[in-house]
Amino acid sequence: MDARIFWIEAEDHEMATAIKAAQNTFVEFARLAELEHYRLIQVYDDTAIKAFFPVPGEPGVGEHIFLNDVSTDGKIVSGILNASPDFESDLKEGMIVSFPITNVSDWFLVMKGKGIGGFTVDVMWNRFPQERRDLFRDTLPFAWYIDRLDAKCTAQMELQAVPECTRCGQRDLHAGSYRGTICGICTNGGRRLVCQQCGAPIIRFVNQLPLCRRCQSASEHT
Repeated sequence: MDARIFWIEAEDHEMATAIKAAQNTFVEFARLAELEHYRLIQVYDDTAIKAFFPVPGEPGVGEHIFLNDVSTDGKIVSGILNASPDFESDLKEGMIVSFPITNVSDWFLVMKGKGIGGFTVDVMWNRFPQERRDLFRDTLPFAWYIDRLDAKCTAQMELQAVPECTRCGQRDLHAGSYRGTICGICTNGGRRLVCQQCGAPIIRFVNQLPLCRRCQSASEHT
C-alpha cells in the first residue's frame, strides 16, 4: 500500500512517512490480530491501531483515535473506538466503526509489556523535550516502546532487522519466532492466506478453514 496520506502529508512529511510505514506493514499485523481469536492462550497483551477520523466538512482536519478488536477485508477496517473525538460528532467511545484502510495511522502489538509497531510513537518521542519524556515514559503507548526509544531505535529499524523467511519469503513481525532462517508461522505449518469469501488477510494452519472469523461465524449461522 502506498496511498497518499492527504490528511497530513502536506504539513508533516516526517509523520506521513511513519504512517506510510505502518500502513505498508498493516496487513501482517491484521493477520496476527485475527489469528489471536483462535488461540486458547492469548499471545498478546494488546492488539490495537490508531486511525484518522476527519471533522465533518473539514477535509484534512481531524483526530487519530485508538481502536481495538480490529478486523479488515484488505480495503475496509472495522474496530471498537477507545475514545470519543474532541470535535462534535456522532462517534462515541465503545462504538464499532468502519473506515478505509488508508485512514490507518499506526498499529500496536504488545507481548509481555513490549510493543512491536508504534511507528508514530518514534516521531512524537523525538519531538518531546526531556521534561515531557520524563512525564510520559511510563504512560501508554510510550511505555510499550521505552526500551526501543531509549536505545534510539525505530519501528522501521526494528522490523527491517527481521530476516525474510527462507521458506515463505516473508518477513515475520517477531524476530524471536524464527528457528534458524524459517519464521514461526512456517515452522508451525502455517500459511498466509486471504479469506476465500471476503479477502481478509489471515493465517491458517493444518485442518483450519480458509475463512476469516467473521465469514466463518456467518456461515455457521446460515
